[in-house]
Amino acid sequence: MVHTEVMNALKRAYGQAPATAVLCALTILIYLLTVVESRSIEHNLSDSWIADHWTLYGPYSHGLGWLRMVGTVFLHSGPTHLALNMFMLFFFGREIEHYLGSGRFTLAYIVSGIGASATVLLMDPLAPTVGASGAVYGLMAIFVAMSYRLRRDLTAPLILIAVNVGYSLLMDGVSLWGHLGGLLTGCVLGIVLVIAQTTRGGKRG
Repeated sequence: MVHTEVMNALKRAYGQAPATAVLCALTILIYLLTVVESRSIEHNLSDSWIADHWTLYGPYSHGLGWLRMVGTVFLHSGPTHLALNMFMLFFFGREIEHYLGSGRFTLAYIVSGIGASATVLLMDPLAPTVGASGAVYGLMAIFVAMSYRLRRDLTAPLILIAVNVGYSLLMDGVSLWGHLGGLLTGCVLGIVLVIAQTTRGGKRG
């Protein structure tokens, strides 16, 4: 019974926002692989081949190391880190994917993540960094641009962004530059994508 309900919920999520569902599933799968490699749920990045090769770290970004700029988006340190980012991805992703379409949404997510990674490499290259937070910050900015275009109330999303930026400033172990880089990338993408979507007659609901 419970298994059936879970499967139905997953099918609904995929039907409503397939790209969002796939990104969440892929990220969770990679987390589980690091858990198996490290034999630890909480310290899943220790003794993990995936973590060793995907963690964003300036000195290792030469050659094909630039692929870490993307790979790091799918790595998470512990279940809490994973759960928070997946909640935000699912929450914002469904709305944005519905508006932009799956292809443009996926592109926006990856580019936001790359923008976050590039900012970290530029401003704090010696800080090992993992997580989808930068890409999620990009989605938050795009969500604001989308909401503005649809004439929705911007109070809640702006407060959410302010709270998250404040959290980045006050908490230790949080990549401020990654968050700001993703947010700024999302601002640019939000303007470009929303204008493009308006020009081609985007969805209004």
